[in-house]
Amino acid sequence: MIGVQSPFTAEEINGVIAYISSSNAWVMDINTGNRKVVDSSGDLDGRVFSLSFDRRWLLYSRSGDETDDEEINSLWLLDITSDELLPIDTGVRNVVHYADCVPVKNRTFAYSSVEPRATAPGWQANNNLHLYRFDVDGEKDEDTILVESNSGGIYGWWGTSFQYSPDGKLLAYARPDSIGLVDTKTGDLESLLDFDPYQPKTDWAWVPGINWSLDGSVLYTVQESNPSNDTNTENYDLVAILLESKRVLPLVERCGLFCYPVPSNNNDPSGKFLVGYLTSILPDQSETSRYNLYVMDRDGSNRKKLYPGEGQQGLDPQTIGWAPFSESSASQRMVFISQGNIMFADLPPGTIKQITGDGSVSRVIWR
Repeated sequence: MIGVQSPFTAEEINGVIAYISSSNAWVMDINTGNRKVVDSSGDLDGRVFSLSFDRRWLLYSRSGDETDDEEINSLWLLDITSDELLPIDTGVRNVVHYADCVPVKNRTFAYSSVEPRATAPGWQANNNLHLYRFDVDGEKDEDTILVESNSGGIYGWWGTSFQYSPDGKLLAYARPDSIGLVDTKTGDLESLLDFDPYQPKTDWAWVPGINWSLDGSVLYTVQESNPSNDTNTENYDLVAILLESKRVLPLVERCGLFCYPVPSNNNDPSGKFLVGYLTSILPDQSETSRYNLYVMDRDGSNRKKLYPGEGQQGLDPQTIGWAPFSESSASQRMVFISQGNIMFADLPPGTIKQITGDGSVSRVIWR
């Protein structure tokens, strides 16, 4: 295989960046010019793409056989540190909404499955949650059920998403009609925020994005601006749910359905951190609108637009990423995708740097 040569200046990075380009898996480390393909099967569907916290294991999904009506996709593991890059089939099938490596716990990932259906959208969600543990060779040790299959509330056929806190102690869920916590011992669900489901114009259901602050005390998400009987409104606000008091604080008005707030990884002794998020360019049409990239302080203050600049195209909805915390640097770096290319935003100056140029990147993650 001949790699694509980058015309852009190589940037030093800490940690590892993994990304999907043309349905193949790639990684960068040390600097952005040091790239290698780790899976060239050409069938990664992008539904699942996660890197373990020790930066060794890549978890990803591959499209199923088009002639097999019972398989949407399959989950695979890959040791990206090995000299022999041999993908390992986990045996897990039909994961559409959620699978992710579990923080703190080595060689463990969680996933939620669906049942294929001939009717739209192509599946019936189980709304379950499994914990899959594997050995040093990537072979399965055990697959246990934390949350049993359930109806998933209103529009439960679409599915539930989950999110572990950075310390792995707390687990949140999001589904079309509520956001809440999962008891990590019993699997019981506790709702923190109930709402009327958004009614899209096609055969899908909206599930709000959720992300934890580094200390696990705040859950950032999106809530309808002024809940009313009009379930077709597209005006949604970025909010913070304070876990201790269960209070919901509005931070950014009319950011849109796909705001996807993500707190930074900086470990400031004072507890301060930044939050990267998207805002809809057309708030009244946020389902189909492109988005701007912003950053703000944890309380919603000091908002700053980072991208796009004048004459540039807005972003497709996506979850941005942050560089791992580094004690040797006071600056922070954000990664996102614009028109199929990996981009960096350096903070505090807000400088934007383009990293790839072939326009084929669909997913990126930084650990």
